[in-house]
Amino acid sequence: MGIENLDIKNYKEIVDNASFLVNGKPSKDRQIQKARIKAILNGGVDGMKALLGDKMESADADLLPAPNMLQSGIDRLAQKISGIPQVRVDILNHNSSDRAKFRAEKLERIVTSYDEKQNLSLQLGQAARWLPGYGYCAWIITTRTDKNGYIYPTAELRDPYDTFPGNFGPDQKPRELAVLRRIPRYKLAQLYPEFANEILNPDDDTKSAEGAYTASSMGTEYGTDGDSAWEDNTGQGVRIIEYYDLGGTYVVFPEKKMILDFIPNYLSGPPFIFMKRLSFDELKGQYDHVIGLMGMMAKINIMSAIAMEDAVFTETNISGELESGQYRKGRFAVNYLAPGTQVSKPQNNIPYQLFQQVDRLERQLRMVGGYPVTDDSQSPNSFVTGAGLSELNSTMSLMINEYREIVK
Repeated sequence: MGIENLDIKNYKEIVDNASFLVNGKPSKDRQIQKARIKAILNGGVDGMKALLGDKMESADADLLPAPNMLQSGIDRLAQKISGIPQVRVDILNHNSSDRAKFRAEKLERIVTSYDEKQNLSLQLGQAARWLPGYGYCAWIITTRTDKNGYIYPTAELRDPYDTFPGNFGPDQKPRELAVLRRIPRYKLAQLYPEFANEILNPDDDTKSAEGAYTASSMGTEYGTDGDSAWEDNTGQGVRIIEYYDLGGTYVVFPEKKMILDFIPNYLSGPPFIFMKRLSFDELKGQYDHVIGLMGMMAKINIMSAIAMEDAVFTETNISGELESGQYRKGRFAVNYLAPGTQVSKPQNNIPYQLFQQVDRLERQLRMVGGYPVTDDSQSPNSFVTGAGLSELNSTMSLMINEYREIVK
């Protein structure tokens, strides 16, 4: 069926709708916060800059002694919530007949098989990181074809960093969704062989005013342009726009100002599942409120290390006359001083004050971020019982179970 024969949106309508979702003020404000969260959780130089400011010298940023508690906290939380919920299909109208029971059991087996086919357990492990970190994530409901040619439904997870929901409405369920993706040019040509010539042969038309607007202006200011390393590991991918609404799914190639694909929606609702974290008045991730505490903790950790070095190598003050010539330092050093000479080292208790402040910041960070010390196998009390020791070991068990699931 040709695209021109369907009653769907044209290219300009799709791009205008997607641009509105990406460039709206709520999306812009949220994207800045998502970029900061992403940098901190990824760590490294960008993470330190997100905490200490862009003016920080980045030459030795990887060596700065700042613990990434956000990364540790989100891993511990995700390991608790990433399990697959038990599939349960209730019997229709509470009918107790054998036929109704058999039908419910059959549906359970079908749904369980679909979940196993698409590796839902690993998808939930990834979504469990994104949901607290970004505050939301989305699955796209689509179909795939097995090796025998049979079509089966599947859910594909999308990166929330490049996902922009529409108006939430009174029920807080968006009806439209825009996803900005970058895919290597050769891979896009394999997905849509009928447009391979246009995809593989860029020309000067992409430099036109409309082409430049649609291809580059959406999200470039906030780091969404060419920033998806998972899908575009070559770093030379081309931008495509996926737009979802109640009518169906549109795949747009802005470089050529063309619609690559349209998939009608046969569901009663939108062709995606949108999950968001419950919040009071606006979309927030779990760790949005602790970034300032993390920044202060990084500063004080660095200051503590400097203060400890200064305390170890503190200066020596000599009031009197040195008879042995040059003053020697280090192990087994011997110096001869005249009678009445006084030698002193200035005492500095700043390192210990800094340690106390680090402890206070950690306590505040754990309270605000909902990250208990027991998640790090630390006892909250001065004494533990046998059951308490078992509970403290559960964190390591969750980590081992997750690795076993990945290996399986």
